[in-house]
Amino acid sequence: MIERPVQFWELPGPKRYLAGVCRSAYNGTPVLVEDPWEPAGIAEAIERQLWAEGVLRVISLANSKTCRLADAVAGATGLRLARPAILAQAPELRDTVLIASTERESREWIADLEAIVRARSVAADPKGVTLIAVALPSHKLWSDGIWEERPARGLLGSWDTAARAAATLAGDASIGRRVAMTVACQVGAWDLDLVDRLAALPLEKGMRPEKTLTDWVASEIERWRQVPRSWRHGTVDVWDGEIVTHALWLAANEPSSLGKRVWRGQVAALLPWIEETRCRVITLCQRILRPSAGEPGRPATDIEGLDWGPLLLQLSEAQDTTPGWVLRLARHMRRVRNELAHGRPATWPAIKDCLDAWREWGDELAKAANRDRSVAPTQRSQRIS
Repeated sequence: MIERPVQFWELPGPKRYLAGVCRSAYNGTPVLVEDPWEPAGIAEAIERQLWAEGVLRVISLANSKTCRLADAVAGATGLRLARPAILAQAPELRDTVLIASTERESREWIADLEAIVRARSVAADPKGVTLIAVALPSHKLWSDGIWEERPARGLLGSWDTAARAAATLAGDASIGRRVAMTVACQVGAWDLDLVDRLAALPLEKGMRPEKTLTDWVASEIERWRQVPRSWRHGTVDVWDGEIVTHALWLAANEPSSLGKRVWRGQVAALLPWIEETRCRVITLCQRILRPSAGEPGRPATDIEGLDWGPLLLQLSEAQDTTPGWVLRLARHMRRVRNELAHGRPATWPAIKDCLDAWREWGDELAKAANRDRSVAPTQRSQRIS
């Protein structure tokens, strides 16, 4: 079961979905909401949205214990009407929306829901009662055009997941934490609770969560095993227009598939940082660098275009004048960049070496800046070469 906190419905994608359901209700259109994960939660979210907008009177029948719709309405309003067809035309229910679930799935309850919708479709009053039914995809309601079907599919996209992650990062926006969060977003995708849990892992686990995922969710894995891969079974959803399988289903049935998600997350966070670092190294060391002369099948490259391989080679050839901390940074960056370029997620030790070398780089540049400020103005043009 996937739980959606109240904050879930404040994200752009879910908000658009709720707005669409409410808009249909305002037009007097019966709406059938299908949700394989949390029908009760989505019913509450629709009810909150309708109450907040205040356009229609809202009556929730979700907690009714009776198996007849008329009895449920009577219990909620005191209005006693014999049949659903009469409910559909009752003047006391004008400008009213009923929110009902099909969790009981009794034959009488299903029949009453269909009856009120069919009666409403031929009623002359455009402001007559409207029905929103929230159901599991396995419901027994007829979908023969009498409902506007709104499956709760693809509510989230990567921007929604990223927005949630940004709030989590507010206290720590370091490069290491950003990488771990981006990996968590790619692995967890549309399950924000799983994204939060992955993001809370220590960095050494969060960088490669597929290595330990089956250990720390062992108690949950079994219920995902051998479950069909389908939206109706709650194991896949649409995320950014693509069908994306839940990470725990993959962990239980296709664990090797998780590596590509980890790789995508690392690429998104690490490659821009590695490229920025390459440009900064070239700027710092340009006096000892030279354009690449090129060779058969490989064109010549100016200094700014030197990739990590040729760059590290030139820095190593000039190691008498290249600070060791620059060489270490270049060596570790090249290693991680090559792993990512070949479609493989980098290991935690390799990423940690980059982070440590990056911190050393920052410390040495700060020391150089302090020395530079302490020398005479005529000497300030001297730089590390």
